[in-house]
Amino acid sequence: MRLNHKVDKEAAVKTREVHMIDAARQIARERELDYPKAGLFDIDGVMRGKYMQRDKFLSVLDKGFGFCDAVLG
Repeated sequence: MRLNHKVDKEAAVKTREVHMIDAARQIARERELDYPKAGLFDIDGVMRGKYMQRDKFLSVLDKGFGFCDAVLG
């Protein structure tokens, strides 16, 4: 099971600059991530997320997914 790619400053910057769905899709495929993490920041600024299988993650990019609304305050 591969949760994260190797530590790479260039890759980390590239990940932080993802603003389009196609870029997220490309990174998940290029890095062959088995379980990418999808998430959001709660009202206190804490990231809340969940790992999901790559196929589910790619599907979520197009269709969205449920997330507990209590996280948003």
